[in-house]
Amino acid sequence: MKSILFLVLITLSSCDKPITIISTVKQRIIPGFKNAKPYINYHLEIKVNKTNTIHLDSVHVFDNQKCYTIKPLVKAKKGEPSIKNSIQKGIYTVDVRLKGNTIISMNNCKFTDKKVILYFNEESKKGNIVITKFTNKTIRKR
Repeated sequence: MKSILFLVLITLSSCDKPITIISTVKQRIIPGFKNAKPYINYHLEIKVNKTNTIHLDSVHVFDNQKCYTIKPLVKAKKGEPSIKNSIQKGIYTVDVRLKGNTIISMNNCKFTDKKVILYFNEESKKGNIVITKFTNKTIRKR
């Protein structure tokens, strides 16, 4: 009985949050070309709990004493990529690539902890989610 009550309370408390993190994977992508350099991609799966439109502004990545501001690539679980990063109720994947034109800025910083901060706007409210735990995975592309 106590466990059922506990699960109900967790479910109700998670409904207050506009975004819930389902999974987080730090991928090391190794391209299939000889001269191409490997790069890091943070693959996040999120669930939007509210029907309001939420806009994902940017993502800050702190990795290897570098601070990155990244433009996230958002895609519905079953659908096309979101051009404006405006999302509504549903499940989405967010790719944060430390490569090429997705990097808005990069600076040296003193943070040694690896973390990702996802910034979003819900109507006129600003919010963020801090992610510190990731599953590591290496992907070789051909």
